[in-house]
Amino acid sequence: MSTWALFILVALAWLSYPVAGGAGVAADVAEGKRPEGSHFSFLPELIVFPAAFLGVAFLIDLFLMPWGRRTVAGLCVLMFAAHVYTFARDLWRLRNADKPIHHRE
Repeated sequence: MSTWALFILVALAWLSYPVAGGAGVAADVAEGKRPEGSHFSFLPELIVFPAAFLGVAFLIDLFLMPWGRRTVAGLCVLMFAAHVYTFARDLWRLRNADKPIHHRE
């Protein structure tokens, strides 16, 4: 696996994280499980963890060449799939919520 492909997979996995988390918060607000105006913080994870994933991949590659990139790429694919599932589930929850979301203007 090329370095660019690994960068793209890590970026895809971690940039889908705020989308899935935001959908979860919106669904919770719509169902009345969280107060209006609740937010989702993703900044600490979005800065630290992608770099850590890449660092671990390259560190493992020093000793077991293809397995660091392959392992991290596999984790990123699983993570992206989980985010897509979470987003779809929360979108379904939003559509079926009794309480509509009011946007601030």
